[in-house]
Parts: sequence; structure tokens; C-alpha cells
Amino acid sequence: MSTYWTIQTTEVWEQFKKQGYLEGTKVYAMYPKEYTWMMKQMNKRLTNYKGEYPIWLWIKKPDMRSTCHFSSYTQCVRLRLDLNDRDVLVSDFDDWHMVLITHSMLTTKRNPMLFTIIS
Repeated sequence: MSTYWTIQTTEVWEQFKKQGYLEGTKVYAMYPKEYTWMMKQMNKRLTNYKGEYPIWLWIKKPDMRSTCHFSSYTQCVRLRLDLNDRDVLVSDFDDWHMVLITHSMLTTKRNPMLFTIIS
């Protein structure tokens, strides 16, 4: 069990209070192709995964003043969640954005010119 954090709109918070749980939805999947890829990764790695859309979490408590997830006019809440680690696919925020912009990632400093030569 670990503590995770999520930032959601007050609309999602109200839905959570009615349902008793948070639920990812296709409506908020801004990048359908990339979300599908992430869901495939979840299916490979999470034993209890049943095909739900992801809910984005943070390992460290995010600062509501600087996260830039919502415009300054959007009312939102920060929620603390205690979840079983086997139900969470941890990924790197910056690496995820590489997927979104279909950018290559160099994971070694051994030969930085290799990328230029190949491409």
C-alpha cells in the first residue's frame, strides 16, 4: 500500500462522492491512440486490470499552485489515495510526454551522435 495523489475537477469530485470511487473515462482521453498504448501496458503489467481508462496519479504530493494541469479558472481538488501498489502502473511524466509527441528517447550518453547517424 502506498499513498498517491491526483488532481481532479470539482465535477469529478462530486461524481466520486456519489459513486464512492474514481473512474477513468474515454471522454477525458485527450490522446486516444496514446491512451490505448498505455492501457495495453496496464493490461500486460497489472493483474487486476479490467480495461478501464487510466486515472493520472502523482507519487509526490503536487503543489496546487504550480502543477498547471488546469487553467486558473477551473475549480479542482487534490485527492490523497492509498492504493495497493500492484494496482498502479508507475510511469515517468517526462517519458510519457515523449510518447505523446512521438519523440525518440535516447537512454544512453555513450554515443550521442548515433541518433543523428541513424535518422
